Amino acid sequence: MLDINKIENEWDRVRPQLEEVFNDIDVYDMERLSLNFEESLDYLEAVYNVPSKHILEKISPLFDPKIRPLLKKYVEEINHKYEI
Repeated sequence: MLDINKIENEWDRVRPQLEEVFNDIDVYDMERLSLNFEESLDYLEAVYNVPSKHILEKISPLFDPKIRPLLKKYVEEINHKYEI
């Protein structure tokens, strides 16, 4: 099982930088993003109407390079979950 805590700790740092990646994200969206990475990912997926895999690919450059392999693994877990 993936240690989501490491991703969530990094998410605290990344979250304020999302405006750099999403040109049309607004204050309301930023307020809706929680400290919980998975909930925030679900929210972004719903707002932008794209699979979470695409959201993760778009935001991964904001994460520390040490955390990116965890994000990749997270994407693989998400993809596997939807294949079942």
